[in-house]
Amino acid sequence: MRAFYLPTALLGAPPSHILVHTQMNLLYQFWLHTETISSLGPLEYIINTPSHHRVHHGCNRYCIDKNYAGVLIIWDRIFGTFEPEGEQVVYGLTHAVSTFNPIKLQHKAPMKKYQPESPRDVQVYTFIQFIIGAIVHTQFMSIHKTLHFHEVLLFLGYTGLSMLSLALMLENDTRGLRFELLRCFVFLFISSVFPFMNAWPLKLITWVSGFYIIIWTLTNKQNQS
Repeated sequence: MRAFYLPTALLGAPPSHILVHTQMNLLYQFWLHTETISSLGPLEYIINTPSHHRVHHGCNRYCIDKNYAGVLIIWDRIFGTFEPEGEQVVYGLTHAVSTFNPIKLQHKAPMKKYQPESPRDVQVYTFIQFIIGAIVHTQFMSIHKTLHFHEVLLFLGYTGLSMLSLALMLENDTRGLRFELLRCFVFLFISSVFPFMNAWPLKLITWVSGFYIIIWTLTNKQNQS
């Protein structure tokens, strides 16, 4: 997306102006994602509205590749990509994905609607880990510019491992427990590198999670035998 701003920069627009424009364009998107607002009357001809943006996110046949506008819908009208909201919009992809695995999602075409039945304890566990991950990631984003390149790569690797392990657990994949145990050990290891991960509540939760995964694994093996 940012590549589209390169011509503006080459034409001499100050970087500060481009930065402000991109942020204002981003902020404008927040109010577009709603079904509360149906129509804005004459403004529908000029600016991007919730009605127009609902079409952009739809997987109905008439919604495909339509309404790309950020702020001004006139560009879609000019270049032939505008489509008014018609029948009830169905959001999402034309074919739903069939896995949570982030690696498979990059290399495997979606096949069918995917909604595996995970045990309640797995759902609760992954939800807690997701909240912890969101907190840690927020802290990382606040200091990432002060880190060395190898430290950034280390954290991104940990993030990828977290996504993979939790996805496998939600899919009831037997490898999920092994990956999750590995993730807990990696967390304890890299907590010495990143001060924001060295807080005792996070380390305590990780230790408890690790022991829980070990007990969980042993219990599953006993049940299988």
